[in-house]
Amino acid sequence: MRGALILTLSLVYLLTWTGEADEQTQVKKAQLRRRARQGLGPNGGLARRMHLGVGSALSVHSPTKEEDVQADEGAPVYTRTVQGRRAGGVTSRRGVMQDEAARGRVPRGPSRQSSGSPNLLATFAGKNRVLVISAPHESEGYYRMMMSLLKSDVYCELAERHVHQVVIFHQEGEMGGKVRRITKEGKVMEEPLDTALIPRLMSFLKLEKGKFGMVLLKKTLQVEERYPYPVRLEAMYEAIDQAPARRNEKLRQKGFVQKCKAAGVEGEVEEGTLTGEGHAHR
Repeated sequence: MRGALILTLSLVYLLTWTGEADEQTQVKKAQLRRRARQGLGPNGGLARRMHLGVGSALSVHSPTKEEDVQADEGAPVYTRTVQGRRAGGVTSRRGVMQDEAARGRVPRGPSRQSSGSPNLLATFAGKNRVLVISAPHESEGYYRMMMSLLKSDVYCELAERHVHQVVIFHQEGEMGGKVRRITKEGKVMEEPLDTALIPRLMSFLKLEKGKFGMVLLKKTLQVEERYPYPVRLEAMYEAIDQAPARRNEKLRQKGFVQKCKAAGVEGEVEEGTLTGEGHAHR
């Protein structure tokens, strides 16, 4: 009887232990399947794999930067692990720069000279208004008419309004021009315009090739007025004088025109540059 009892108890214990072992095995298998779906290895590390498939809002994590990039649902996602880093279908800017540098090609930012207004106009910004006169060539009818209006006795009025001039000749074979800066005494300091700037100036100011045109720029380099034909200077003065900033200028410059004319050099043209506070250099 005692032997039979011991045998019965042994069988019950064995069956109980086998059930628990099976249950633990099932739990471990479920955990392994869940880790496999999450891309994790059996020890909790990243699985070293290279897989091309379809991602569904896959989160790509970079250990070097705390950022998660979501891949679009339904878009092919390329996932790989290289030296402990996992990269996804979206590549970081830093990674692109490193790859390009490795190949000897480093992307460059936009050149300052190629953006915004041409450098010539930038020299006037905040200090001067600019009258830009564009014509196919120097003998063009409208150009000659406009120059006849710019007589020698108007330059003190222009100087009081801080107006300088840029002349452009844009016809092929006739390309050229001049920059005309006016001193406080009304003298015109004239220097040649770099022909390389002409296409950029024409484009920036939206001037038409083959046609006469003028643009009056504010001190901010914004367009004040456009003129497709010559205009009397009084009309230009009116456009300038109605600005609030101009009223302040007039208060600060009382008697300017009289002093300018008293210098006795108004309208004289001299080759050279103008720097500082109206000082001319040959």
